[in-house]
Amino acid sequence: MENPRLIEIDKVSKSFDGGATFAVADATMGFDAGTFTAVVGRQAPARPPRLKFINRLVEPDSGEVRIAGVRVGTIDAPTLRRSIGYVFQGIGLFPHMRVGENIGITPQLLGWADTEIAARIAELLDLVGFAAQL
Repeated sequence: MENPRLIEIDKVSKSFDGGATFAVADATMGFDAGTFTAVVGRQAPARPPRLKFINRLVEPDSGEVRIAGVRVGTIDAPTLRRSIGYVFQGIGLFPHMRVGENIGITPQLLGWADTEIAARIAELLDLVGFAAQL
């Protein structure tokens, strides 16, 4: 039996002008656990909303987004955002901090122990080949 996708975007649409045009129209895509995925395409404006649907930074007008089979619309937005990682392109990082320090901010806010935070930072930096950025 096949495992369900970790993240599913199912027939999602979003208009920012009341339906005259759509930034995203009837989009369906999925992401499997343990994989890296690049979202590319000719229409650059469609990429960010699709990713922002996952953590509810943008709410779709129709369709459904699920994480591990749970509809994200049923999860409190701050709780959801603290349970997943999202790196903004060009903004959202503290430029005076090293990569590892930026990674550790959310675990600190969640009250993790310093040893747990250090272990998670090391794990994630190693995963992407940035171990020297501790």
